[in-house]
Amino acid sequence: MVQDLFKSIVKKERHSELYQNIRDNPIFLPTKMMIQDVFNTFDDVDGNFVEQFQTTGFDARLFELYIWAWLREMGAAVDRSHQYPDYLIEKGAHKIAIEATIAAGHFPERTTLTNKDNDPLLTRDVLSEEFQHFLRNDVPLIFTSPILSKLKKKYWLHEHCKDIPFVIFLGGFFENGSNLYTCGPLASILFGYEYAQNLSGEAYGRHIAYHEKADVKIPSGLFFQPTKEWADMENVSAIIFSNAGTTAKFKRMGWAKGYYNARQIIKRSGIMFNPRGKKPLNFEYYLDAPPFRENWGDEVVVIHNPNAKYPLPRDLFSDYVNMWYENGVLQTSAPKEGVYILFSMTSAQCFDDIRFHHPSVERITKSEFNKLIQISKITPGLLDMYWFKNPVNQKIAAIYYGGKGQLSSYYLFRIFSKREHSKTYRLTAESEKFQAEETALKDMLSAITATY
Repeated sequence: MVQDLFKSIVKKERHSELYQNIRDNPIFLPTKMMIQDVFNTFDDVDGNFVEQFQTTGFDARLFELYIWAWLREMGAAVDRSHQYPDYLIEKGAHKIAIEATIAAGHFPERTTLTNKDNDPLLTRDVLSEEFQHFLRNDVPLIFTSPILSKLKKKYWLHEHCKDIPFVIFLGGFFENGSNLYTCGPLASILFGYEYAQNLSGEAYGRHIAYHEKADVKIPSGLFFQPTKEWADMENVSAIIFSNAGTTAKFKRMGWAKGYYNARQIIKRSGIMFNPRGKKPLNFEYYLDAPPFRENWGDEVVVIHNPNAKYPLPRDLFSDYVNMWYENGVLQTSAPKEGVYILFSMTSAQCFDDIRFHHPSVERITKSEFNKLIQISKITPGLLDMYWFKNPVNQKIAAIYYGGKGQLSSYYLFRIFSKREHSKTYRLTAESEKFQAEETALKDMLSAITATY
C-alpha cells in the first residue's frame, strides 16, 4: 500500500517549514501532487523515508525522488532491493551503482542570494572580488565534504557493486539559492582545471593547483588523488551533478501534468547552454506556452573520472551534458537531443479566489477533468480556471475566463455529463453570456446539481 507523504506521522513541531508550506499552501498543489506521484512508485528500502521527508531530511529525500524520476524517464531498469547504494541500474548492456548525496548545511553569512521571502534574487554583486573568491574557493570545497563522506563508505566493496562503475549523484542545498550554482565550481575541484576570461572577454582554460580557505591551501584535482584521503577516488567512475532536484522542478513538472485545481500563471527564466555559440543563452517563458518540453534530466551533467578503475562509457548518457579530461584539456559535449539548463528561477501566481460549499460538488484538478472529457473543449480565447465534479449525478464542470477587460466580469461555465455506457463525458450545458465570477459559480452549481 502506497503511503501518503503528506499525512503527518510525527508531531507538528518536528515538521520542517518547507514541508508544511507544500502540504498546506494551495499554490504548492502541483508540487505536492507531483512529489506524491513520483513517490507512488518508489521503494522505501530504509523504512524511514516519510519521517525524514517530513522533518530534518526534506532536501535529501526530495533529491532522491528527483533522481528516481530521472532514472524512470531515462528508461533505466532500477534495482532498489539493496540498502546501499541508493540505486543499482541497468542501461543498455551496462550495470551501474549510484549513490545520492547533497551538499547540505546552513551558512548565515552566505545567504545574500535570497530575500526575506526566500525568493532567489541575484542581489550579490557577482562581479565583485569577494564573490569571485567565494565561487572559486568556498563553493568547490563545500562540495568535497559529501563526496569524501561517501568515499569512506566504500560501497564498491559490496558484492552487488563489484567490478561495475560506481557513481555519486550530487546536488547542492547548502544555502538559499543553491540552485543558481552550476557545475563549474564542482568540475574545477575535481579536475584542477577552470575556465577564465582574458581582457577581450574570451574564455580560456587553465590548470589550478589549490583552493584557499581561511588562508589554508587545499589541493585541487580530486580525480587525480592529490592527497592520501582521496586515494579511493579511482573507485568513483563519475560524479553526476544537478541543481534541479528542487521544489520548483516538481512544481513545473506537476503543472505540466495538470496537477492543480485553480489556474496558476507560472514563469520560468534562466540561462541555458548554447549549442551554436560560446556564450550561454538567456531564456524566459510562461508554462502556458513553453518553447521546449521540459524533462527531468535537462539539468544533469555527467563528470567523468579520467582515472576511474571502471570508467563510465561516455556515450551511455549522451542525452545529457558530459565533461571529461583529455590531452590536458577539459572537454564538454552537449546533449544529442533536448536542452541543457545551467540554472533557472520559477515564479508563480495562483488564482484561487473562488469560494463555495456544496454537499455534492467537489473541486477536482485539471488533470482529472481532462481524463474524463478526453479531448479539451476549450474555445480559443478562453482560459480554464476551475474544475468541479458531482459524483451523485455524474456531471463535471469548468469555469473559464475569456475577457481582456475587467477580470471580474468575463467568466462562463460549461457542464459535461457522462455518456451512457461510457467512461467519457459530453458537453450538455453552458453559459449564454459572460458573467461575473460569483454569478458564473452560482449558475454552474445550479446546473451541475440539476437532475434533468
